[in-house]
Amino acid sequence: IKARFKGEGKIVEGYSGDKLVGYVITAKGEGYSSIIKMLVGLTTDYKIKGVTILSQQETPGLGDRASKPDFLNQFPGKGVEQLKVLKGIPQGDDHITAITGATITSRAVTEGVEKSIQALISEKK
Repeated sequence: IKARFKGEGKIVEGYSGDKLVGYVITAKGEGYSSIIKMLVGLTTDYKIKGVTILSQQETPGLGDRASKPDFLNQFPGKGVEQLKVLKGIPQGDDHITAITGATITSRAVTEGVEKSIQALISEKK
């Protein structure tokens, strides 16, 4: 495993033998009442494998639901172009559905993930 730091973000490259198999990057977003810190797992073609919330202090029962599987399970398989938050629309493959009553938190997570992926893509080019 190789790790590099860039600015506030960290990029960890994952290898199987000598073959690059993916990345883990740190991400953060400014939520309604806190900075939300996350880890994002990616494939080598920058598709999301998973998102984990490391820390957040969002409103209990509303924004703190961003840490729950119902919200986070929307991310796997998506690329940067699919990281759009929509309100009141059922979950779909082409967007992230906002948590009812916590749109700011939903956007903070989604935009934090997107910015981190964009930074990784820029660094790799």
